[in-house]
Amino acid sequence: MVNNRVKELIKEFSFFRDIDEERINELCENTSIVELETDSILLRKGEPCHKGMYLICEGEILVENPEKSVVYKAEKGDVVGITAFLGRRTYAVNAKCIKNSELIYLPDI
Repeated sequence: MVNNRVKELIKEFSFFRDIDEERINELCENTSIVELETDSILLRKGEPCHKGMYLICEGEILVENPEKSVVYKAEKGDVVGITAFLGRRTYAVNAKCIKNSELIYLPDI
């Protein structure tokens, strides 16, 4: 069953705007909404990848690679955890919630 709220949130991401309704419905069947409070950890470098990615609907996630001093802030409209789609088995970065956040977890289907 398609969660209409998830469907509307997904359509806000530019890369889903031109996808037909049937495919959007298929994607929505497997998604879930993830709510994180400030200071929650989403991903840890070296941990096994979740088989999917996170779409940020609200809030802010700090993404960092401590070995390379690379840090950036991911916000509404950004994607975090795409590593699994790139064939990696473990995360290459840490991701921590720095502002209460709502994300959509989109599994690899």
